[in-house]
Amino acid sequence: MMFLFGLYPSSLMAVRRAEHRLMAVHIAQSILEEKRFSPFSTLSAPPDDMSDVSGDDGMIYSKTDYQCFDVPDSNPDYLKGIRVTVVWKERDRQYSITQETYVYRIQH
Repeated sequence: MMFLFGLYPSSLMAVRRAEHRLMAVHIAQSILEEKRFSPFSTLSAPPDDMSDVSGDDGMIYSKTDYQCFDVPDSNPDYLKGIRVTVVWKERDRQYSITQETYVYRIQH
């Protein structure tokens, strides 16, 4: 019985960590989606809102890095990469996730 009671706190912490990571991924993906639907010429500029985001449990997520980069072996006039990093601090440790996508400029 004591063994089962010992599992509860660690599994609760694992669930919290997963929730925080999922929230950070959601924030990064929303920035990438916003930029994917922006004009190609504006990709190099960071998003208008790079302010911190507060989660439902009070966790603060910082959008610390936005990069627009040239994709190797491709024409930068038609293909760009975008990378976003989101950072949060949990139990005196800093965590981060980085998401990236490629955006192709379509000629009409």
